[in-house]
Amino acid sequence: VLRYYGHERVRVLDGGLLKWQAEGRPLSGAQPAVAPAVFTPRTQPALRRSVAQVLAALGGDMLLIDARNEREFCGEESRAARGGHIPGARNVFYQSLLSAEDHTFAAPAELRAHFAAAGIDLTASQDREVVVYCNGGVSATPVGLAYELATGRRAALYDGSWNEWGNDESKPIA
Repeated sequence: VLRYYGHERVRVLDGGLLKWQAEGRPLSGAQPAVAPAVFTPRTQPALRRSVAQVLAALGGDMLLIDARNEREFCGEESRAARGGHIPGARNVFYQSLLSAEDHTFAAPAELRAHFAAAGIDLTASQDREVVVYCNGGVSATPVGLAYELATGRRAALYDGSWNEWGNDESKPIA
């Protein structure tokens, strides 16, 4: 989201707060003194896709990556009215890209292997639009970051995700 609005100097704490604490690193409850600044949002449209854009690109060269678990992807479970996935999507469960031990991202070579195991040819995706989605646009973000770590290229986010698609009877499902 920060990059979408034009923040380029964004970093992720790999492993999050839990890893930070497990390593015995310091925490503070003090309010940091930060000088006020003016921020002018400059949206980056290439980083977000709407339902209309995803629908229009179906059957084309777009690579869709579904970050939900396999049961949701297959339609056995659903948070929406209908189960399944967007036609043509590949499934890469976001948690599979993180270490179960400390929630850090796998090394780039391991990430590439995860994508390959899902049937995603990262070499062929160089010239393709890549769009990630999940249920509501949150769990897809680590998959988008993993894609960037593995390839050096950014993926767009379909933020309406399955909650929007799966609740719309007019949208095709697989």
